[in-house]
Amino acid sequence: MLDAIHSEPLFSLLTSVRTTAPPPPVPIPKLGPLHWGDVLEIQGPSGSGKTQLLYSLVATCLIPTSHKFISLGGWGKAAVVFDTEGTFDTRKFRELLISRLSRALSRSNDSSDDTQLLAEMALRKLHVFRPASTAQLAASICNLPAYQTARMPDADIALVAVDSLSAFYWSDRFTAEQLRPLGLPSNSATPLQHVFSALQTFRISHNPVTVLTNWALAPANSSQPNAPGPIFYKQHLPLFPALPDSAAVSSHSIASDGLLNSLALTHHITLYLASIPPFHDHCNPSFSNPTEAGNMVTGYIRRPASSQVAHFVFDIGI
Repeated sequence: MLDAIHSEPLFSLLTSVRTTAPPPPVPIPKLGPLHWGDVLEIQGPSGSGKTQLLYSLVATCLIPTSHKFISLGGWGKAAVVFDTEGTFDTRKFRELLISRLSRALSRSNDSSDDTQLLAEMALRKLHVFRPASTAQLAASICNLPAYQTARMPDADIALVAVDSLSAFYWSDRFTAEQLRPLGLPSNSATPLQHVFSALQTFRISHNPVTVLTNWALAPANSSQPNAPGPIFYKQHLPLFPALPDSAAVSSHSIASDGLLNSLALTHHITLYLASIPPFHDHCNPSFSNPTEAGNMVTGYIRRPASSQVAHFVFDIGI
């Protein structure tokens, strides 16, 4: 009789009862609302706006949903950023938070005091780690549940970001070349496998939105550099998550039904190489229409089992 009873992993049960609704939409035209468990890759050349886009996603996670009956458009949750390249500037990020909150609270009489207070409260929910190797990155992600229990037991981690997964690419490749004469399998020569496994384990148990930034080293259509259409890039990292081929495999089915044992992308965002000025003080990303003037960055979005490529434009302006 016991053999006839349906069973499921404990992680699936925990995930199904942890969240009942998706977070609010991220304010990027044509990207649409994100759902718990989504995995985004942001790929682009150096200077194409990957970190700036990440700032906006993290800010959306930290900002409260509303304040004094004014909608702020945030999630009101905690975010964890693994800053592998040392480029996440908390001072500049604070300026971005204040700018977004000021615009949202412009109708309030005491918006100045509220803005500073809400910004400080949001920053307390931001946790930044700076691992010095891929192995340290994997270990930090594995230890994230214990860290949450000890340091922020009452907070929900709604976003986990790695900026960038390519930071240790050359050192890992050098290590792999050294281990090759030993006859070890190529997959065992890279710690990235442990990073993706740790991210998937945390995703199944906590169901956050996962954001992975990645370098773009070589165009996929290098044989036709002047070909029309968006520019996409080859994947240089081994074992990197891919967009599922089956439309039936959604972010929800991956997280709750256990259809996949490895991490899989739900959004692949490629940022078009553009000339972008340095991210100065009081310089905040704002999303706008393609017809508006400014320092425009174009992003192309691909989703599972879809041949359509959507695009959005955001402006790095003052």
